[in-house]
Amino acid sequence: MFDSFSELYADQLKLITDALDQAGINNVLWGHVIERFLEEHVSSGIECIIHDGMAEKACQTLLAAGLEPCKYGEECPATRHRQDRPDAVAHVHLEATTLGCDIPVMFWEKSSLLWAFPELPSSPPSSDDPYYMPIRIPWTYYRNAATPAKAARGHRASSAAVNASRSQRPPIDLTPARMLKPVKIVEALIWLMCRDRNPNEGLECGWEHRWQKVLDSWVQKAPGLAKHGLFCRNELRPGFLPLWDYLCGGEGEQTPEKHRAHYLGLQAKLRAENALPSSPQPKRRTVEEIEHENWKRYQKFVKRYSGNTPWIEED
Repeated sequence: MFDSFSELYADQLKLITDALDQAGINNVLWGHVIERFLEEHVSSGIECIIHDGMAEKACQTLLAAGLEPCKYGEECPATRHRQDRPDAVAHVHLEATTLGCDIPVMFWEKSSLLWAFPELPSSPPSSDDPYYMPIRIPWTYYRNAATPAKAARGHRASSAAVNASRSQRPPIDLTPARMLKPVKIVEALIWLMCRDRNPNEGLECGWEHRWQKVLDSWVQKAPGLAKHGLFCRNELRPGFLPLWDYLCGGEGEQTPEKHRAHYLGLQAKLRAENALPSSPQPKRRTVEEIEHENWKRYQKFVKRYSGNTPWIEED
C-alpha cells in the first residue's frame, strides 16, 4: 500500500478474507478500515460483515489461520460498550508479533447492518455488481485528493509530475478482499440512520450519532471518488436522493430543522412500507446515564493508578 507497515497490514487483510472464503463464509470489509484506506492510512481495527449465525465459525477459522483469541475481557476496545456504536457479535485479534501492534478483527452479522441488501459475495465480485466491489483503487485517487492544498502553496507543477508518475502505476489491489461500493455504503448508512433515528434526540443518545458522523465523512469523500468512477449519485435508491442532495449542500444553508425533517420524513415512509426492522440495540440511555457511567469509569481509573482514593465506590 503506502509503506512497509501498510503492506504487511494489506497482506493480513488478504489472509483474513482468503481464510474466510476457504471456509465458505461470505464476507465484506466494513467500517473504519475502508474509511482509513481511502484516506491513505490503516485502521486500528478490522471489521467484517458476515452472514447471520456464522460468527463462531469465522472466529475458529481465523484462530486456525494464526490469529489469537481475546485476552482483554471487558477492557477490550472491541467489546467495551460505546455510547454511539453497537457491539460486534464476535472478534479475535491480530497479535503484536504479527504487525507490531494488537489489532482486533470484529464480525458483524449482515442483518444488523445490511438487511436491505442482497447476499454477500463469496468471491471477488464482478465489475458490474451493483452492490459489492473488489478493493482496487487507482493511485491517482490519492494524489488528486491532496492536489488542491498543494496547488494553493504553489506546487502545481510538482503535483502534476507526481500525478503523471502515479497514473502509470497499477492500482492498489487488495483482492480477494472486497467492500461495499461507496455509494452503497452511503445507502447503508442512511438505512441505519432511519432505523435508529431517535425522535427525542435531545434527551437520549443512540447509534444515529455514530452513523451520521460516518455519513458526513462520505459526503467529503464522494466528489473525489466520483472523479475516478468510484461513486455514482444516481445509483442511490431514488427515495434516498433528496436526503443525500441535502447533505451535499443542495438546499443551501443546512439547519437542524431541515436535517430532522429529511430524516424523519424518510423514516416514516420506510416504516409505512415495513422496510425498517426494529433496532437490535439495548434500551437507549439518557444523557445523564451516560455521564454517570463516564464518571464511574474515571473513578476506577483514578483508583487504579493513585492507590489513595478510599472514597471511590466499587461496583
